[in-house]
Amino acid sequence: MKAKHYLLFTVLWMLFIFFLSSQSSEKFEEIKYNIEWLRYRNFFAHFILYFILGFFFINFLKFYVKNTILKLIYYFLVIFLYSIFDEIHQYYVPGRYFEIIDIFVNITGGIAMFIMFISTSRFFNIINNRKQ
Repeated sequence: MKAKHYLLFTVLWMLFIFFLSSQSSEKFEEIKYNIEWLRYRNFFAHFILYFILGFFFINFLKFYVKNTILKLIYYFLVIFLYSIFDEIHQYYVPGRYFEIIDIFVNITGGIAMFIMFISTSRFFNIINNRKQ
């Protein structure tokens, strides 16, 4: 049951990213004013958006993909491809641009989440093994 929730949140978060990318530059400025963390540098917003996307997606994969290598491949394919899709989509929105640096920052947010996820998983495995 939890896995379906993570899949739902993943899709909803992707739709939220798509919504933000669909806003013209003028409309996006209004949105940035109303959402606290979007007020900061554009790079920070990209990082956070894909960090959160990574959280939902890696937790979904945890339930369905047991092989760590496959989990890694699926995770980075989705983060990478969605990041490229998002930038291509933005290219067609008035006042918005396709920027390679945004793809890099998006992927960096995804990598940070993956590293944090793996680190905490290993930490909890070590703690649980010591208790036994």
